[in-house]
Amino acid sequence: MLPCYVIHNYEQVNRKEIVEKLIEATGAKVVEAVWSKENPVWGCRESHKKVARIAKQEYPDSAYLVFEDDCEIVDPSFLRLILDHLDVDILYFGVNGFCVHSKPFPLEHSWGTHAMMITPKARDLFLEKEAEYLKMEFPLGNHPYDQLMCVLAEREHLNVWKPNEQSMNKWVRQKPGLVSSISGSVRNGTSTDIDFYVDPFTFTSWNLLKKK
Repeated sequence: MLPCYVIHNYEQVNRKEIVEKLIEATGAKVVEAVWSKENPVWGCRESHKKVARIAKQEYPDSAYLVFEDDCEIVDPSFLRLILDHLDVDILYFGVNGFCVHSKPFPLEHSWGTHAMMITPKARDLFLEKEAEYLKMEFPLGNHPYDQLMCVLAEREHLNVWKPNEQSMNKWVRQKPGLVSSISGSVRNGTSTDIDFYVDPFTFTSWNLLKKK
């Protein structure tokens, strides 16, 4: 088993059982989330950065798994995906949805970083180039971790595997009924769980629930 971490906000007591099941299934080490009520997007990104730094210190030459504390295991066989994709730099065990951009360059974004495998190569690029890409690609400087990782993968030519629209919740999912730490909305367990999306290039937003 690869080293495994679960990001957990201890104030979210209703997620304790989920975290315990993740620990039982993977042997995960709990890392306390960086939480900001005023800026949850920043907090999510900083939490993943915290895990990346810990992983680099504890297991510098190993890939690692990272889960968020609302991630529910649907099919325990998801761990077999690792053996089937040993050549990838980033592996997503589940995502919430997709969006394709055409400007300023073709890029497919996905939402959700609740269950991932990250290699040392991808980890180090994130730690080294996060500030650069936030400044270059997202002039507002505060973009979600999931989209930042999509840009990083595209620009650095990383090998990424993700489930498709039919299997995005097959192995893991963000548990329905929980309130999203980012949007504040209640998750309904579908691919339209995101309330709105802000285009990183035009900064316009639209309601994804109307774009099924």
